[in-house]
Amino acid sequence: MEVNCAALPETLIDAELFGCLKGHGPDPAKEKKGKIVQAGGGTLFLEGIETLTLRTQAALNLALAKGSFEPLGGSEPVPFDARVIASTKASLGDLVRQGRFNEDLFFKINVIPLTLPPLRERLEDIPVLIAYFLRIYCREYGRMPKSIHPEALQAFVNYSWPGNVAELMNVLERFVILVEDQVIGPGHLNLLVETREQGPMPASRPSLAEAVRRAEREAVHQALRRHQWDEMRASAELQITPENLRAKIRDLRITLLP
Repeated sequence: MEVNCAALPETLIDAELFGCLKGHGPDPAKEKKGKIVQAGGGTLFLEGIETLTLRTQAALNLALAKGSFEPLGGSEPVPFDARVIASTKASLGDLVRQGRFNEDLFFKINVIPLTLPPLRERLEDIPVLIAYFLRIYCREYGRMPKSIHPEALQAFVNYSWPGNVAELMNVLERFVILVEDQVIGPGHLNLLVETREQGPMPASRPSLAEAVRRAEREAVHQALRRHQWDEMRASAELQITPENLRAKIRDLRITLLP
């Protein structure tokens, strides 16, 4: 059972976690079963636990310490049987020292800490994640299975992914929705280029637009070379029309050999 702590306003998070009786929740006419109860004896995943208010942190700490809790408006204890796994983008240790995170709760959830490096430091994971999420989204949208061309994959590897896996998921979902072909090739990479301003990125890594442009230029150039600069055959390999290929040759400033 998953709870995105950052997505819920302070006025709703307690009812979402602990549940509430009639007259004490967002809908006074209904009783709400909280995520802790819904998780039962399974796992409760708290995404972005650092965004919880100190009051909610204290309530969660007390529930973990007692092994039970009371829903909002209730007085009868309810067993807390779920295993808690939490994620954070912040250093909880630093937040504890700043007085912004409950110290007792920190020690309760920090039993087996796992530090996951940003996606740009796990380049070997990118092909595996792409294959996995393409399967997920193709199934979700009722599309035929899709794969990614090696030259298009290189653009993904070259990009810095400041939004980490969430950004990768967003990009792949867009591909599944917008690309009709079963192979996502270099000719489809223009779908990735953002028209809005990019945020600051590490100087050693190109922006998404630049990574796409480099990969697209290399893909077009290599296809032309493989086919002795025959635009018809090169465009067929790239899965674009000859007209689009000629436009890309001009835009990417590729010099054709005689």
